[in-house]
Amino acid sequence: MKKRIENEQDQDETLFERWYRQERSKKLAQNDVLFFGLSVLLAFYATQSLVTIQ
Repeated sequence: MKKRIENEQDQDETLFERWYRQERSKKLAQNDVLFFGLSVLLAFYATQSLVTIQ
């Protein structure tokens, strides 16, 4: 049922809407990767500082 509704929405979607949705999902994926990288760097920095203090 849900798949059928999604297919109907895809058919009603214009070319611009489809392009915009795809570009937005790409940017969100890029943001996720950047956030993960930043988290890893901060964890490394915190670990390095912790080892230095001891």
